[in-house]
Amino acid sequence: MSISVVIPAYRSESTIKRALASVEAQTSLPDEIIVVDDGSDDNASAMVEEFKNLVSRVPITLVRQKNQGVGKARNTGVNIAVGNFIAFLDADDEWLPNKVERSLDHMSRGQFSFIAHDGWVVNGRSKTRNSCAKLFEIGGGSFQSLYRKGYIDTSTVVARRQAIITVGGFDPGLSNAQDFDLWLALA
Repeated sequence: MSISVVIPAYRSESTIKRALASVEAQTSLPDEIIVVDDGSDDNASAMVEEFKNLVSRVPITLVRQKNQGVGKARNTGVNIAVGNFIAFLDADDEWLPNKVERSLDHMSRGQFSFIAHDGWVVNGRSKTRNSCAKLFEIGGGSFQSLYRKGYIDTSTVVARRQAIITVGGFDPGLSNAQDFDLWLALA
């Protein structure tokens, strides 16, 4: 199973290295990392290049495009990815070390179009768990529950690349909830 990590980056010079380091720290390394700089006017791309040249054990592709929004940036990454699976990570987020390993293990158990898991929202010293699994169970594990509550954090998702392409990817015409719209299409 091959997996590509797609990271949209916009004005992320202060966080992108931390995100990349969390990918590099995985117990099961992905096949590639694709960072799409969506027209940043800071040094985000320079931070990616520095990380790529000094630290990286995983091939990193940096794509620069004019600012078109996060949905278009993610679609750009999905379209050039070589992996059968796509793991999404926002440039200001990070993963725990076994995220890729555990996600691929779950994906191998069935023909799921995507999986997601709980996440932590950290704000300074405050930490809140987004209990995706609990909300899924409360709603009876149904499409209607996902539609009503929209509880999936993008940085927890691993999806089949072909499934994303088949449903048309993220809708860049939506001003928000592009990820929520895609999860519903995949479900």
